[in-house]
Amino acid sequence: MTELTIELVSRAEGRVVWRGSALTAQADGTPDDAPGAVAAKLAGAVMRGFPEVREGAVSVP
Repeated sequence: MTELTIELVSRAEGRVVWRGSALTAQADGTPDDAPGAVAAKLAGAVMRGFPEVREGAVSVP
């Protein structure tokens, strides 16, 4: 299982103004498990939710 969390932090205030997470489980050794593929899949899923605030992580197949 891999989880990606992105936090946007206000430079002026130093506080988190938005946070999003996504997680996925991929079979080891498959093309879908390659680091670049997993990162792109999770980053896309997290940012599709921006700027909506969600509780918990989005599950990505």
